[in-house]
Amino acid sequence: MGARVGVVLIGMALAIAQAGAQEQVRVEVSPLGAVRFRFPDGVTADWFQAAMGAEWAYANWWDGLMVEGNGQDLFTVGQRTQLPVRNADDKVLDLFAQFAKVEGAPEVLHFTYRFSAPEATRLNTAYIECQLPAEQFVGAALQAIDGPACAPVLPAEAVEAQSHLTDGMGSGLAAADGTSHGIWVQLDQPKWCIAVDVRVWKQPWFALQFCALAAANGTTLAKDATAEISGNLVFACPVKLPEPETRTPASSLVGETLQWSAADGAGLSLQNAKGERVAWFHPLFGGGDAKPARLKEEVREGPEGRRIRLEAEWVGRREAKLSLKQTALVKDGALEIEAELVGDEAYDGTPIMRFLTLPRKHFDGCTATFVSEGAPSVALASDPLGGNVIGRAMARGLRIAQGDTPLIELEADAARCWMIYAFEESFGVAECLLGNPLARHGYGTSGNPCASKLTCRAGRQGDR
Repeated sequence: MGARVGVVLIGMALAIAQAGAQEQVRVEVSPLGAVRFRFPDGVTADWFQAAMGAEWAYANWWDGLMVEGNGQDLFTVGQRTQLPVRNADDKVLDLFAQFAKVEGAPEVLHFTYRFSAPEATRLNTAYIECQLPAEQFVGAALQAIDGPACAPVLPAEAVEAQSHLTDGMGSGLAAADGTSHGIWVQLDQPKWCIAVDVRVWKQPWFALQFCALAAANGTTLAKDATAEISGNLVFACPVKLPEPETRTPASSLVGETLQWSAADGAGLSLQNAKGERVAWFHPLFGGGDAKPARLKEEVREGPEGRRIRLEAEWVGRREAKLSLKQTALVKDGALEIEAELVGDEAYDGTPIMRFLTLPRKHFDGCTATFVSEGAPSVALASDPLGGNVIGRAMARGLRIAQGDTPLIELEADAARCWMIYAFEESFGVAECLLGNPLARHGYGTSGNPCASKLTCRAGRQGDR
């Protein structure tokens, strides 16, 4: 690990002896790949991937798409995600990320982040960021390792013209060294390192940034080219890696007879043998900024089953008109939804989504697996980092199971952006059909018509 890290480890060993063997830095992880380090007294530091496209257009882990693995896999075989690059014509960076314990050094984690470009992509930076809450880190020591001049401490007050506390090539950064909140980042190879007082932009934290790629005037990462950053994270006490939590829903659906029903009209639902709703589609698609819709509904019984036709027209952002024609057919307990959704070219607002609600009492602790080549999966639980979106991927659908028991299978006619939400009383599954599914990022083109088909089954695994 090098002489410098060796000296650090000696110092950290003394700190550990003083702190006591029971103290640990606990690691929490989001399925989208962000990591939270929780110090013994509960203070936290967040660590995640980010990129800035042309004109410093920012995107981070929150905008990412899962490709293979989930947050737990960061600490074993690694996780693959995609990170959108804003102001880059909807291009993305592929990212492989992995952590490993360092033998004989329980307070050290080795990290590797490898960015690559499926297509030539113009950007300013691709980097790892460590966010330190200002309230707990004000006055803490700051150090640039083999780097440029550096402010000696994280300042008490933000100064607009002094947002960058250090900025240049170096072997890493350290903050709060000698305290229980100490975090020392020693890179394997010198990279551009930045410490920023983000309070200048009205955000309550400091940021340590470690760039795999950086160019003040922008640069192009060529097709299939890579930019990698790796090194050691050193703490003041041993690190405890996350462990998967096993939970059982308060009202399990295992052993229940489930079938899709159109008894609620446009509110299509999954029901148990008693006719009780255990999951349901919203009567209309999303679009929180749209004006109330005009609806026309027709229900017919026929030899194929119960068929529901729904037509809707409404007005979204910029007075853009949206129209929907949807047919739902329930047959032999399965549900098929065909829809044509058309929006004016002016529409660029809240995405229009097919949305399924899953009450926590039935689905808490279940596993949702995206129907895609990498088949990433998400445990239905609240995100430890506090976000509502706990999973996102380009996929043909989603399968939900409790343990080895399949509960719901959703499969579409084409790959689209699927998202999984965690709310206080429920989870949500959304298939994005039109609009902007990613915060701060225009992934896909608004205004284009979308013709879609979704097949919903209950209790069947199906062919992968």
